[in-house]
Amino acid sequence: MLTPADLDALFLPMVRARHVLLAVSGGPDSLALMVLITRWRGGRATGPELSVAHVDHGLRARSDQEGVVVARLAAQWGLACHLLRWEGEKPATRIEERARVVRYRLLTDCARSHGADGLATAHHADDQAETVLQRLAHGSGIGGLSAMAPQRSHEGLTLWRPFLDLSRAMLAEECRAAGLIGFVDPGNHDPLFDRARLRQLGTERARLGLTDATLTRLARRAGRAEAALVATTAEFLAQAGVAIGPDGFAGPSEAWHNLPDEILLRALGHILAKVNGGTVVPLAKLERLTANFQAALAHKARFAASLGGCTVKISARATLSIKLAPPRRAAS
Repeated sequence: MLTPADLDALFLPMVRARHVLLAVSGGPDSLALMVLITRWRGGRATGPELSVAHVDHGLRARSDQEGVVVARLAAQWGLACHLLRWEGEKPATRIEERARVVRYRLLTDCARSHGADGLATAHHADDQAETVLQRLAHGSGIGGLSAMAPQRSHEGLTLWRPFLDLSRAMLAEECRAAGLIGFVDPGNHDPLFDRARLRQLGTERARLGLTDATLTRLARRAGRAEAALVATTAEFLAQAGVAIGPDGFAGPSEAWHNLPDEILLRALGHILAKVNGGTVVPLAKLERLTANFQAALAHKARFAASLGGCTVKISARATLSIKLAPPRRAAS
């Protein structure tokens, strides 16, 4: 059982929040979130208001009954509960990814409409390990391998994940100790889904040293490196006087010489995202652009390329410009 000191370590980062909305699916981990944070809040004179939101994705028969149970349990713990539903036709492919996007949209809208300034989810160490493995499989960079952060900004709210160092088994035990069982999502064991397949490899990957502890440690270390790289990139952009206006960016290319590869890549990616309004540029394509750009700098040569709806140019006068590409003419 977690002690009061353990609960403080988990939830003190939220103590100055005004109102935290708890995402409760009805599984043992999310019920443990509801129970543990309520226990922590009840032992304090100050802290955030708490409420619960349950998202019904409408992907299984009678899934709406889970929300009824969550609402009843929330009431027993003195918490208001908001039942949310993914309406409309469901996609035939990439269902996990699209359900996640919808879930966060519904939770964010609910938080805003009820005056919450933060969201809390019950993602745990097992989830974190699976996320690292998924991103390894997709060839992610340092940012991707940092996986889920315990706290980050999310569309004007703060998103907390206090359980990233706790195992699924530990949370299930806390749930049972509170007299609760929790629903088991059959999708957790459906081999159609990436996470379910990774879960089935648990024993085998552990024998190879890819334990949850090893993978979550990798995420923490990657997160530390990511924070340093983000800060260093921001420092370079400030020192170089990079200002992005309505027409994009233009400035001397001299300041961009001799930058470490990763900082150059990130600086270019930052400007591209600002100019194109946030369109995601695939990392592999950004790496190719950066390598060619760096070669042009080294040879003091002119350069022209396009990526992410933008043009990137170094002129004969050594001026770097990154602007929106002109619209393509329709074929006659």
